[in-house]
Amino acid sequence: MKKRHITPIVAFIVAAICPAASLLAQEQSARFLLTAEAEILAQIPPPPAPGSPADMADMETLYQVQKSRTPELLARAERVSSQDIMSPGALVFGWEFNRQNLPRTAEILEQAYVEHRPAVLASKKQWGRVRPYNRGIGITPCVEIVPKDESYPSGHSAESGLLAILYSEAMPEYKNLFMEDVRETTWGRIIAGVHYPSDTQAGCLLGFTIAKEMLKNPHTKNAIKEMRAEILAFLEKHPEAVMISGVRSAGATAAEIAARPATKAIRMHSHNDYRQKRPFYLAYSQHADSIEADIYSTPVPGELRVAHDKEEVPSAPRLTKPTSARSSRRSGKTADAPGADRKNNSPC
Repeated sequence: MKKRHITPIVAFIVAAICPAASLLAQEQSARFLLTAEAEILAQIPPPPAPGSPADMADMETLYQVQKSRTPELLARAERVSSQDIMSPGALVFGWEFNRQNLPRTAEILEQAYVEHRPAVLASKKQWGRVRPYNRGIGITPCVEIVPKDESYPSGHSAESGLLAILYSEAMPEYKNLFMEDVRETTWGRIIAGVHYPSDTQAGCLLGFTIAKEMLKNPHTKNAIKEMRAEILAFLEKHPEAVMISGVRSAGATAAEIAARPATKAIRMHSHNDYRQKRPFYLAYSQHADSIEADIYSTPVPGELRVAHDKEEVPSAPRLTKPTSARSSRRSGKTADAPGADRKNNSPC
């Protein structure tokens, strides 16, 4: 049998390819997000069609919020506009919760942020929704940095949702506060006039989805354990931080905080919403999980009327183009529940 000799050129190519392949494998194993981008984007619904009831509700909410802006709300919008990966922790534990004091936490969150951005940008390009202030409908942004890209989904909301899940995974005893920050972020973008409510809802969903996909990866789980260890060490060194959070009393230790159960998110239902001064829009703008409308069918084929009692039906307003309804246990009625299909008590 003849011996095969590798020529110097072939040997050089093999030597060059092998380290590159090894480096690629190492880079892949170090990633948090291994799920295909297309699979993630498939879980995000399309934005409301222009002129649809949902689109009109979006615009009505923006009009009402813009009319109600106060100096406090303007400051709130500006704060949200300038948030970063450490902001959720700083809001809970105080200003000393920063990159310098928690370098490993910052490194982990920065990597998660970098990995989630391509999906956000791809989703924006996919839908190409025009920003509200570019539609000529009288909406004026009120923040210093006015975004130029597409509106749907909200990038700030996606980042906030991503961070809330990761922070909550590391510190589940503070989950309710991290989720509250998501609400703060989504409303900040609406107050700013740079996003429709449906943009922020989609952004939250995208951020939650990406975070949960990341957490399927054991490498991410290990990073979260490192993050928790560093945060607990920080709390031991900075006992004043636990007072800022308002979650535990003075003198409590990190071990005691770790033993506390997570608080469940509060859900909101708008009962008999049609009796509000502004039916639907007020509840929608406040992110109600469900909006109730008692509906009766009439002898007229296809006609539905919104009323509380049968006696009110003849003079009750008609329901046009109902988009979704579920049967109510109350005889002869249905209850429209646009938020009934939300998963995991989403704060968005």
